[in-house]
Amino acid sequence: MQQAANSQINATGERLFEDIAENNEDKYRLRSTGEQHDFVIFLPGTNILDKVTDWPKVERAMAQGAKIKCHPLTSPTVYQHLVHKYGAQSVIEKKKSGKAILDRAAIVGCCENSEMGIVALAKGKKVYLFGKRDEWCTYTAIYRALETKGVLRADRLKAILSSDSSGLIPSSPDSQQENVTSFFEQYIGVEHVAPRSFSSRVQQAGVVNS
Repeated sequence: MQQAANSQINATGERLFEDIAENNEDKYRLRSTGEQHDFVIFLPGTNILDKVTDWPKVERAMAQGAKIKCHPLTSPTVYQHLVHKYGAQSVIEKKKSGKAILDRAAIVGCCENSEMGIVALAKGKKVYLFGKRDEWCTYTAIYRALETKGVLRADRLKAILSSDSSGLIPSSPDSQQENVTSFFEQYIGVEHVAPRSFSSRVQQAGVVNS
């Protein structure tokens, strides 16, 4: 992914970048809202909230005026806990449209499990990450590649979207197979090792009989 982020930006990358900025929408059925906040941190769902969130960093941002937006799948118990701990004025209800709130924010925060930071970057927002550095999530590899000296750069996102070997497969049928082939061909000659779990316990590679 780092290699992709250093690649040449082309027309495909520019088009996909613009598409992310213009054609995003809420993944869940949420209520429209006119709320506006300058700095919003989009939290993970209840199942990984404490596992991946760097709470001290979140709290430092909240002390500077940031609001936290609950994930649509936040449990009622966790939502009430957050309201009790930080105050209702600092917690945005989970059923309010995240897209609408993101569109009006100037600064957006999220953990590496969320695509909200990628969307925000495409929309020209300032983006900060609030995930634990040792927890790898869905978009961690992308966010790490976007980061230079602590700053997430939009031009590096365009480069990733331009690369035919990043592993991101476009929806257009004419380039799907080409990108899949390019992704796997770059690993020819690379040494393969048994993967390790997050606890550093070696996982034995299995043998598949065809």
